[in-house]
Amino acid sequence: MKTSTKYFVVILTVSNVLYELYRKKYGTQEDLTTGDKEVLPRYKRLLKKFKESVKLRSALTAFLILISCATSYNRPRSVNFGDRQNPLSFTLPQKEVTEDEFMRFINFISSDQITKDRREIGETIPDECLKEAPTSCLGGAGGNTLPIKGGFKVSEYFVEGVLPIFDGQAMAEQLDIEFAFRSADYDSVGTNETWKFGMSWRPVEDFLIRVMKQQATRAPNVGEIASPTVTGLSNALMDPCSVANANNIDASLRQLCISTGMTDAQVGKVQDVISGQVNAFQGTNPDKLPEAEEADTFTAGFVYTNENLLDLELTVDYYDIEVDNTVGTFTAQQTLDACYTFGIASECGKIQRIGGDLTIAGSGIETYTTNLSYRTAEGIEVGINFNIGFQDWGEVSFSTNLNHYLTNERQSSNVLPIIDCLGKYGNNCSPTPETTWNQRITWSLDDFTASLLWRHSSSVDMEDVQAAGSFEAFRSIDSYDYIDLFASYNFGEHTKFTFGIDNVTDEEPPIVGGEAGATAFNSGNTFPSSYSAIGRIYRAGVRFTF
Repeated sequence: MKTSTKYFVVILTVSNVLYELYRKKYGTQEDLTTGDKEVLPRYKRLLKKFKESVKLRSALTAFLILISCATSYNRPRSVNFGDRQNPLSFTLPQKEVTEDEFMRFINFISSDQITKDRREIGETIPDECLKEAPTSCLGGAGGNTLPIKGGFKVSEYFVEGVLPIFDGQAMAEQLDIEFAFRSADYDSVGTNETWKFGMSWRPVEDFLIRVMKQQATRAPNVGEIASPTVTGLSNALMDPCSVANANNIDASLRQLCISTGMTDAQVGKVQDVISGQVNAFQGTNPDKLPEAEEADTFTAGFVYTNENLLDLELTVDYYDIEVDNTVGTFTAQQTLDACYTFGIASECGKIQRIGGDLTIAGSGIETYTTNLSYRTAEGIEVGINFNIGFQDWGEVSFSTNLNHYLTNERQSSNVLPIIDCLGKYGNNCSPTPETTWNQRITWSLDDFTASLLWRHSSSVDMEDVQAAGSFEAFRSIDSYDYIDLFASYNFGEHTKFTFGIDNVTDEEPPIVGGEAGATAFNSGNTFPSSYSAIGRIYRAGVRFTF
């Protein structure tokens, strides 16, 4: 669409909006320019603001939203403009437009808050001794820390709305179209755009069908583009150039090992990975900052409610989410494989050996924040809620939320294998049960409340590529069930007593050793973020309000 055409669409649409509102107020075909003297200058400012703030790429979106405003019978229930920090909302009346509402609408659209500039900056200024290479004054506590400063500036614009199509019709008690668009111009990654489009259809009062398609974009945050470079540890299974792989080193692999700083005599002789870890250079590479990641999502489901059947509410939703160009880091093992298995020279350049080794201070593998290929998740979520009343004995409510993964996989680059995390754990995947649920039963009687929570996660197995070299007892984790209890009592209007017990049955955490997963989520020989690591926990408290 040519630039002149885009501006014409926007101007014409705005004119139609104003004319329609004006006509509904005054009941005449009188031209706007000869109407209320206060309207004309606002109208001119409105057109100027739209020319300044509506991006050319979003002109079509603006057209769809504004033309829907001008439609006599299908005007949006609400339209929002602005940015995430200062959103603006305007609810269009469904019937007669008053003079105050008319003027408020013009004021709203011509507001200076339609666009917004935002800046975020991060800076690290380490003490002088922390800059000393290679391990700083802390010695074995890690590598040195160098100063860094960075951030980004962004200008944002968004518009969203809900457009009712049918209301109170046969097989269409309600049919709404939902839409949104956001344009963000970053000085770090350029312009990116986000949109969504979907519908909610209620054929009868108790049954709702909902479908939504979205494209989301996320620019790297300050921590991802301005983190100091430090030396840490990254998980690895084996160094292909070490003594552990000596019998499998052919002429081709030998040359690759030499290309990463080894002598011919060191190949196949240096020590292997120690405790499943090697040195790694982590943080931000100022010369190669990550780009924005982009997600495509699709959701579809239904909601069934029945007030006559225990206030039942049943929701079932299917979701399919794929994130491309994911912001993250390669593991050390992935870099080793990309170099020594697939012979990618750029990955070999990330391996820095000292004395042929990867565990000596100053050596390591670059694992800076970058863009990975993709990650995807697909599954079904189910929610069930209902209540049972017992007259003088209060009410018992049941609430269940279940998630079942159909797919959960990722790939770091198109030359590396796809990693299937469904029902797996390991260096690439935190424990990812195929099925999890939370079931809560709550009894309420006057000022007293008691509840029981059942948390379930299905069994998981170690990643196949890692299991072969691991202790057999560490290769799988059985399904886990936790029971939590909670009670509260309101004593008067200002005091509330609470008491709870987590993990009532004192379930022991799974023992998988210290090399079963990445250090970020595998510590203390278990996965403390996924399983209760300290057994039964008692909690008690009192809260005063004034």
